[in-house]
Amino acid sequence: MRTQLALLVILAACGSKGGASSGDCADGVGHARAISESKMPAGADPKMLDRMKEMMAAASKAMIETCTNDKWSAEVIACLKTATTDDDLVKCQKMLTPEQQTAVQKAVSAATSSIKAPGQIEGGDALAKANELKDKMCACADAACAKGVEKESIRNIRASEHARHDEATKAQFDKIDADMMACFRKLTAK
Repeated sequence: MRTQLALLVILAACGSKGGASSGDCADGVGHARAISESKMPAGADPKMLDRMKEMMAAASKAMIETCTNDKWSAEVIACLKTATTDDDLVKCQKMLTPEQQTAVQKAVSAATSSIKAPGQIEGGDALAKANELKDKMCACADAACAKGVEKESIRNIRASEHARHDEATKAQFDKIDADMMACFRKLTAK
């Protein structure tokens, strides 16, 4: 999954000063996306494939907007349209200025960061669950209880990874995690 998304970022991150239209950008990014989609693993979990396609669609839209706004050159668009392999896409990427690399990476990150993996829970629900687990941990009377809650907490962390990206929410999770770990250490140090 990350490989395909990285390829899509690489392929769309190509350009220099020029005047690409939104149609040219859509054609170039669309062709590069098709290369990335052809690399999707056969027989993968359908939910994961759906997520990969959703991420590629969001990334592609962000890349087309970035391409149009940054006026990628005709050479870059031609490179994207004629690419046939991952190596070709890397060659297109090398045409990118540092500023354009930064712009497209930020755009793709913003566009895809809210797309959850199968089994992920919403941020508010994840915070409520983390608070519940912290209270449960601090109510434990022994290390066995604490270790059981720790396992449950690890599952919650994995299910809420996407919700920990913005600074305010991350700070809330960090506070809950620190309080929970303080209780855990008291119980397991005995």
